This record gives sequence, structure tokens and C-alpha cells, in this order.
Amino acid sequence: MKEKDRKRKRLARSKMSSSQLKALQLRQLANLHKFRAKAKVEQVLSLPVGSFFATKQAKTKALKKITDSLPINKDKQAELIRKMAEDLNILKLDDKYKRVQQSLPTNIKEKIYEYYYRDDISY
Repeated sequence: MKEKDRKRKRLARSKMSSSQLKALQLRQLANLHKFRAKAKVEQVLSLPVGSFFATKQAKTKALKKITDSLPINKDKQAELIRKMAEDLNILKLDDKYKRVQQSLPTNIKEKIYEYYYRDDISY
């Protein structure tokens, strides 16, 4: 069945002009890009049901290698694991106290100036 299809397509391509061949190649390339983009999205969205490890022993061995290489300090362990999770896009942590600009906003500066210009505060 596949062999017949290959022969049929080969014959059809041999009868095409160069412009038709170019158009066919462009269509095939567009379809390939579309398929790969769709497959990439589906891969990201689908979560693994089972495990990527073949056996429980293989998973335990890999986990032991990781835990042996981590520092003894629990705080350092947590920091490293958090950083790895962020790098692998598994975990997204928000920076609650991060400012967009380095200086304080002007309205806060004005309130600070007004506070210190009061007679009961400054001398």
C-alpha cells in the first residue's frame, strides 16, 4: 500500500513543472512547521501520567545521586531546588518586593520631604 502511494507520488512529482515543485515544497514546509508547533504545545500541556523512569530502582538511584550532591544545610538545599525549578519552568515565583525603578516614586519623596520639614520633627 505504501509502496503504491510512493510510486504514485513520485510519478506525479516527475510530471510537475519547476514552479509547481517549488509550490509543493513550500506547502510541505508550512505543514511541517505547523505540525511541529502543534506538537510542541501539546508536549508542554500534557503532564506525564506515569514516570519517565523505567523502574522504581532507577528513579531511586537518580534521586539518591541528587540528594548526595546537595549541601548539608537545609536552607541551601531549598534555595538550590527552588532555583532549579525556576530554570526548568516548573515553578514560577513572584518577586513581591521588586521595584521597577531604582529610585522611589516622586509622590513618596514629596511626603518624606514634607514630614521632615515639619517644625516638630526637624530642629
